[in-house]
Amino acid sequence: LRGFRLLRTGTIERVSAGVLNANFRVESDCGPLFVRRMRDDVDAARARDEHRLIAWVRERGGPVAEPLASVSGDTALTVDGAVWAVFPLIAGNAPARGTLSDRQVRALGQAHGLLDSILAGHPDSSLPVLQPSWDAAKSMGELLECLEVARNRGTDAAIIAGMERQVALLE
Repeated sequence: LRGFRLLRTGTIERVSAGVLNANFRVESDCGPLFVRRMRDDVDAARARDEHRLIAWVRERGGPVAEPLASVSGDTALTVDGAVWAVFPLIAGNAPARGTLSDRQVRALGQAHGLLDSILAGHPDSSLPVLQPSWDAAKSMGELLECLEVARNRGTDAAIIAGMERQVALLE
């Protein structure tokens, strides 16, 4: 935290919800922080690219947390060969898979759609472009399975109707 002129004032807790990076909640003199150690295949330049993209999304109204700048103005610092970034901690929780309510799922879908629509307008990103591939028959099978589970759980009628619409579009 020295590179950011921050002092640790309390505990450091591993955030277990992350899957790619090592993430920590750190109490500091400016409040709680989210400290990320990037995975080994991400260098500082790649992390900075991600941080510039985050700033670009934020400028367009996206719900993102921007990394803090270090004393030198950098948002990604390399310490002992590892790349680190520091973000303000956003209060909330990381619910277990399958525990979200219909309302929460809709809210997440709206946020995801907003981010996708903002990112669709990005003029140039040095981050990898994913080329998804999918099989319509496999997707139909998975969708029908999800639809059955949703019906058995008594999921909201609007969600069921949306899933049925997706089935109709795939047929």
